[in-house]
Amino acid sequence: MANIKFGEDDMIELTDKPIDPKVVFEHLSRYGAGSMVVHVGVVKPKVDGKKTGGIKFEKAGELEAELEQVEKELRKKWGVTDAIIIKRIGNLKVGDAIMAAGFVAETRDPAFGACRDSVEMLKKLKNVKKTELFE
Repeated sequence: MANIKFGEDDMIELTDKPIDPKVVFEHLSRYGAGSMVVHVGVVKPKVDGKKTGGIKFEKAGELEAELEQVEKELRKKWGVTDAIIIKRIGNLKVGDAIMAAGFVAETRDPAFGACRDSVEMLKKLKNVKKTELFE
């Protein structure tokens, strides 16, 4: 699967390729910004005390539309001036980036708020099947 980008103004990407945090930073517009917050979530080595070798994420349903809705809600709620959300699917090893999100705003509170909310919203996506690959 190739990278899938959608929407003219959306900064959303669904990919099975490794996520480069530098790309997140480079794609955010800093025009008029006072704060930029970037978060990269990675595969943890343990889940509920059990050692894991990774995670498998599979697209299940209209994931693109769900990601677009997440971005739209965050922009509306926090009034950020720019945003990018990247979600990875496929087999990921411990330490691999699961997602990356970046937000730009005039002040730090909305940038941090949007970033924090994006992480929580991505954890609750309905159109992603997550399978822990325990050792």
